[in-house]
Amino acid sequence: MIKGQMLQEAKFKPAYRYEPFVDINGQVEFSQSKYDRFRITSPTDFGKVEIPSTHTNVYPSPYLKYQGRIWDYFFAHSKTLNPNVSDDNNLYPMYNSNQTLLWYKDAARTYNYLIMEYVMLGGDLSSGVNAANNWLENFYGEGQGCSLTQLAQTRMASSYGLLQILYGTAQYSQKYPVDDDHSPEKLNENETNLTYATRYFLKLLNKNINNMPSQWKNGFEQTLELIYSEYRGDNAISQYGKNVINYAKNKFSPEN
Repeated sequence: MIKGQMLQEAKFKPAYRYEPFVDINGQVEFSQSKYDRFRITSPTDFGKVEIPSTHTNVYPSPYLKYQGRIWDYFFAHSKTLNPNVSDDNNLYPMYNSNQTLLWYKDAARTYNYLIMEYVMLGGDLSSGVNAANNWLENFYGEGQGCSLTQLAQTRMASSYGLLQILYGTAQYSQKYPVDDDHSPEKLNENETNLTYATRYFLKLLNKNINNMPSQWKNGFEQTLELIYSEYRGDNAISQYGKNVINYAKNKFSPEN
């Protein structure tokens, strides 16, 4: 199963992915002084702890460092928001090619509603998209005291490694230390990544079977699908768990 998840998440490479919606939800937490060592504040200040220079083969691209506001990077890499974005740079579409939702559900729901409402009142589609973009840029997340207008924390609001665990998940759920020896990027090192990601998976497993090995009431595969969905979070791809299981069965089954 672990190999199946590695193939699904990272293609067995030292992977890194910045997550704009995670950044919005984490801005208040990341503003605490203990995170100053990793907080990006300018084009030349990436935090008091340096980004590792030895991580040279990060997939699919090197660590982003400074990218301006969350919105600036999001808008430049989402064809949903900006039709001028090329297919190669379309990292954050609302839906993938199979029409599976990739954004957080509440953001997608309101964004689509605003466009539909604008068109139903007689406006054109382009103006509706502009109105929805304005809402997303300036108001989404405001209830939590943050929005896409904040500086992108591309170190802390990212997932890392073979099992793509979020820095925040490793830190909040598994007590990954906040100190100079445990940068977010260290989660891209195999031993560290596997340690914290598998611990988190075990925590989700125990929760789903009530800490009783015999209580797989939904069956083996369906329970695993539920766990993998929770592992991925609010923007979980609906086929994610099935894909992991199929990879595990079809590509990594034990030989006779």
